[in-house]
Amino acid sequence: MYPSKVASFDNSLFPKYVLIAKLLQVQTWSVQELWQKCSHEFADVVEFAQTLTDLYALNRIKLRDEELVWNVTKNQLQ
Repeated sequence: MYPSKVASFDNSLFPKYVLIAKLLQVQTWSVQELWQKCSHEFADVVEFAQTLTDLYALNRIKLRDEELVWNVTKNQLQ
């Protein structure tokens, strides 16, 4: 769910983007490992998959072999 008049920012997917980013900036994870690490933060696996899809579409994560990798350099953040 995205922020709107009905859904607050805190109840949207945006804070979950930050959670995934923080985990992937430290190390790479398989999708299964990432789900096990943070599944308690998501309503269901569909919400988790949507978060990964959004981050992939925004070119913030990529799949290398079978692991998710944070795809943003410090230069891109400035």
